[in-house]
Amino acid sequence: ILTNVGIGGDSQFGGGANREYRARLALNMVDYEDRAEPSTATLDRLRNQLQGLPGTEIDFQQETQGPPTGPPVNIEISGPDFDRIMDISNEIKARLNEAASDGTIPGLVDITDDLNAGRPEVRVAVDRERAGQFGLSTQQIASTVRTAIQGSEASTYRDGDDEYDITVRLKEEDRRTLESLRNLEIRTPTGNQIPVMSVADLEESTGFGSITRLDEQRVVTVQGDAAPGYNDNAVLQQVRQLLDEPVRFARREGM
Repeated sequence: ILTNVGIGGDSQFGGGANREYRARLALNMVDYEDRAEPSTATLDRLRNQLQGLPGTEIDFQQETQGPPTGPPVNIEISGPDFDRIMDISNEIKARLNEAASDGTIPGLVDITDDLNAGRPEVRVAVDRERAGQFGLSTQQIASTVRTAIQGSEASTYRDGDDEYDITVRLKEEDRRTLESLRNLEIRTPTGNQIPVMSVADLEESTGFGSITRLDEQRVVTVQGDAAPGYNDNAVLQQVRQLLDEPVRFARREGM
């Protein structure tokens, strides 16, 4: 079992910025003759046991030869009104999940989207005039707050052939509240230390983990996979038939 937490990108090779909310768990099966059941049966059993885990989206994939091709169901919803895009993508996901659970579309599994909404964040509103008086840039202020909360890599620890990143950040009790972050001290170019609240206002909010655009317009992608033993094209065709009416509705709205 190999576990990676905070992986970047969406492909099996990673890439892109690290995302603390993403993780990958790889299972290496024992030799075929030593297995109590086929790997497809193990995959189905794990999927059934972990389905509906609150606050998570879990995607099961078998190792394939050659370059990754992606899931057979790949639906892109784009347009100028992002709230409408979210409504349509949520409706599509709900219909696909219902069709998968009640057997309307047998073999449809792992329905996900790339809409990372509602993630907690701390917004830093920098008073540029005040920051300029102290000789501080917006990047310095934001970096100080980010390091305090998320941490920054300070060095690397080596143990034989293994390497481990050393990340420095505030203790949990010192970054638990906005008040403690507002009192966080930042060093000015003259060597003085001032609290962050002297040059910026901090507030709790929610935001998107990532934003994707297609032809300069925001886009949300809904994906679904075919379970082992099911034909990709057959599953995709059934999804198209199911979503025929919502697609026409989206087009009428100009999406």
